[in-house]
Amino acid sequence: MKYQRPVERPTGPKEFLPGTYAATIKKIVNKPASSGSKMFTFFLEGKNGEQGRSFLTFGNDFTQQTLSFILASIEDNGVEIPDIEFGWNQDTYNFLLNKDVYIRVEEGEYKGKPQIKVTEYLTLDEFEGSEENTGFNEFEQTDQAHSSEWQ
Repeated sequence: MKYQRPVERPTGPKEFLPGTYAATIKKIVNKPASSGSKMFTFFLEGKNGEQGRSFLTFGNDFTQQTLSFILASIEDNGVEIPDIEFGWNQDTYNFLLNKDVYIRVEEGEYKGKPQIKVTEYLTLDEFEGSEENTGFNEFEQTDQAHSSEWQ
């Protein structure tokens, strides 16, 4: 890397850019949507400090499918899925908190303004198959401990 003096310090949280990421569900807010529907708001954090939000609204056609992919993503991160009734309840909330997931982030629009949003939760196969994945084995290293170059 060539040094280039910074001209200003970034303000606010570092947002996800479009791509796929390994992330962690750091916080969940259990609050109704503006429509009155039951909803979890997930606050996600990437491996490099990126931040973003995702919404899981209960009671619509996509709830079950989205929740199934969230659980598959968690399972692909090595966590056994418990035998509980998943839904808008305390058990689901407690289980999802602080779990690692794979996500796809895309550019979109909300109320006419451009917005970066989490569009999908991915399985490990989908994540590894994506060409733009970030935050997964980004600095993969081989064992150099016995290499003569390091001595």
